[in-house]
Amino acid sequence: MSELQELKVPSQTELAVVNITEAARSIEVVDKPSADKASELIVAGKKLIKAIKDYFDPMKKAADEAKRRILETERQELGKIEPVVADLSAKVSRWLADEECGKMSSDNILALIDGRDKAKASVAAYEKKIMAIICDAVRDIIPDIEGWLGTADNPNVLFFNSEIWSKDFPTADEEAASAGWWWLSMLIEQVFPELQFQVSDNGIYLPPEEQIEILKRLKRLRDGKETNNE
Repeated sequence: MSELQELKVPSQTELAVVNITEAARSIEVVDKPSADKASELIVAGKKLIKAIKDYFDPMKKAADEAKRRILETERQELGKIEPVVADLSAKVSRWLADEECGKMSSDNILALIDGRDKAKASVAAYEKKIMAIICDAVRDIIPDIEGWLGTADNPNVLFFNSEIWSKDFPTADEEAASAGWWWLSMLIEQVFPELQFQVSDNGIYLPPEEQIEILKRLKRLRDGKETNNE
């Protein structure tokens, strides 16, 4: 509540708003003198609008920079636990596979190794196809996007890479710095929660306009519809 109370314009600005508002309500433009008076109020009002914007602008820039730092810190912290969860998920999957193998009648180790390799290849094929479909859906927005399976830190993650967008994140000095920017992997997990902790990227930060279009296309994919990339 105290933070909201601090977000007030200076008292002199607040008083000027009241004065112009009251004067505007009382004036009727019926002749040249009243038109001139109204024009003076318009000029004063525009100056006041600029003064209010100038007053809040440093606060907005500071908030944008704070949000950028929060997003980056969050990403770093998630980077510590997400690979752990993904690795545990992979271990559980391997255990389940081992349990299934234990039920097999065959004791031929070569046959079991062959079955395991075929199963891993099948899973990898599915994952590569998933990445290819997502890449094709957003390629006109992220022209250099590519996907591959696994990183040095996590061999099981679906990893998306873009040199263009990973370098396009605005700096703190830019007017629109970090306002509403999110990275691609979060958008994918938002639409496909089944892939949570299994998707990552090299810092493909996207502004709100691109996010809206990408989310629309991902949702069409989830609904089984083709994207038209228009």
